Amino acid sequence: MPNELAFYARRELSTSEGESLGVLRAEPYERLRVLASCPSDAVGGVRLSISHIEGEGAPGLLDQFTLIAGTTVNKVYEVPGVLLALRAYPLTGSPTSITAWVWGYRSEPGVPPTIGTAPAEMFVSPTALTLITSPGSDLDEQPILLVNRGGGILTWTAGSPSESWLTIAPASGSISAGANARPTITAHAAGLAAGTYSATIPITPSVGPVTTVTVTLNNLPPDLIVSPTALTITAMTGSNPSPQVITLTHSGSGTVTWSAAGLPSASWVSITPVSGSINAGGSSNLTVTVNATGLTPGTYSSTILITPIVGSGATTVTVTLTVTPLII
Repeated sequence: MPNELAFYARRELSTSEGESLGVLRAEPYERLRVLASCPSDAVGGVRLSISHIEGEGAPGLLDQFTLIAGTTVNKVYEVPGVLLALRAYPLTGSPTSITAWVWGYRSEPGVPPTIGTAPAEMFVSPTALTLITSPGSDLDEQPILLVNRGGGILTWTAGSPSESWLTIAPASGSISAGANARPTITAHAAGLAAGTYSATIPITPSVGPVTTVTVTLNNLPPDLIVSPTALTITAMTGSNPSPQVITLTHSGSGTVTWSAAGLPSASWVSITPVSGSINAGGSSNLTVTVNATGLTPGTYSSTILITPIVGSGATTVTVTLTVTPLII
């Protein structure tokens, strides 16, 4: 008779005491083939034991072996008893998992057993992740793990993300038994206002249910807040207006260092100081001075570029000066 799948178990193991995978009634078969797999994302590995609990050899240990992360063990046994117990133990005491198949074989004399095929099964981790972006770093990415915890070949396809700022690459592939794939999920925050966003990506396997990955995007505000970002100044011909103030506030953590060196863009405006540093939650004032001497009546414009050395992007402050005629 052909091989038949006599036993299947998958367990998440959380304690060093281990966990029973179940009991197999072996007496209908002449031989057993045991295939056990430990996924590549497992912590440490797993020890699997097979024991007699009834019949010849009972009670006693038939065999035990170790699987490290990402490996598979394939062994054949002459049926040694009536009932066999399978038990798994995590090597490090940390949470891990194991999948085990046992095929029974009622063979004709001299015909070696062959492996049957369990269904492909997709495992996805994590199914929820958080990405963080900011004005100076508008991309963030993280791989996810897809594992074929069954047999055969698993093909998978990622559907279109629910929001345009999210992508996944590659968006499809195939995974052999016990192997894995690591597509990368990327958030593109350029053009998004500061805030929290959410999106989903469906991943559809060739066998089994669809898994939805939920992505939360935290698009942070600038570390360095500049206020105001526009100054409007009026001066009478031959006179200079009062200095104006720009306030820089550090809303992030640590210390931010900033610079306005090389600018303003026009010689009639100056800024003091041209660089500095601000502790978290602190602020600094910059003085903007206009020298209207020699300027004829009219409207003038200049820009001041304030740039943090590390962190969010540069902020441009626009200065508009109107010079009015001298009234006699």
